[in-house]
Amino acid sequence: MRSDHQALAAVVDALAAQEDQLVERMLARMRDEVPESFFSDPAVYQAGVDSIYQNLRTILVALRSGREVPEPPSGAIAEARVDAQSGSPLDGLIQSYRIGHSVIWEAAMDEMDAWIPDVAMRGRVLRLVSRFLFAYIDRVVPPIVDAYEQERDAQFRDREQRKRRLVRDLIAGLPIDTRARAKDGSEFDGLDGLRDYLLAKKKDVIVRLFCRRLLGYALGRSVALSDTALLDAMAAELEGGRGVAAAVEAVVRSPQFRTVRGSEYEE
Repeated sequence: MRSDHQALAAVVDALAAQEDQLVERMLARMRDEVPESFFSDPAVYQAGVDSIYQNLRTILVALRSGREVPEPPSGAIAEARVDAQSGSPLDGLIQSYRIGHSVIWEAAMDEMDAWIPDVAMRGRVLRLVSRFLFAYIDRVVPPIVDAYEQERDAQFRDREQRKRRLVRDLIAGLPIDTRARAKDGSEFDGLDGLRDYLLAKKKDVIVRLFCRRLLGYALGRSVALSDTALLDAMAAELEGGRGVAAAVEAVVRSPQFRTVRGSEYEE
């Protein structure tokens, strides 16, 4: 008869064989539950994907070998710093770990049903996995939060120093350097350069953000996941060249808007 460790190893091997599918399930959940910046900013997205793979592999290796809960992998710390640099909220980063925990746990239960027919052994292995996953989250979250906050504070100090230097140069009548470099490596100069950069590289992000703000204002509430189809329709109107009026018309004709406005006249 197999030992609990052998049964756990079989489950871990089955999970490792579906690594890419597990990552895709995590990303699918994150599209619904974490801020849009995770997917709209290429640097944040790539750092997030790298972190997911490294965390998943770290968990599976430690589970299979029976080692103590490890420290977070380097990719997890790097993701926290990139998120801080981009201004992505810390809550979204923490939520991504909760999602990862949930996906691994659900997949592990499915594999245990397939690989461990003995009910008593399955219960023992379930407890092992559950305790490890909770311990892993407890271990990795504090250093991730520390890395995020340190990078955020460093970014803030750097911005403040640049502001003070700019004010001193303005008072002294010195020429101001208006050149800038974006996170994707693109360079531009002044407001005209910024406008051209945004239209060329970030137009879809700006259109989506404008639609979210317009819809939220019109409905008098936060935009919800159920509004995705309406946001898509508004963005299509703008990108099709019909202008803001067409996007406003899409809102006014929507069930969301008509329901909210109709409720104002109910007794």
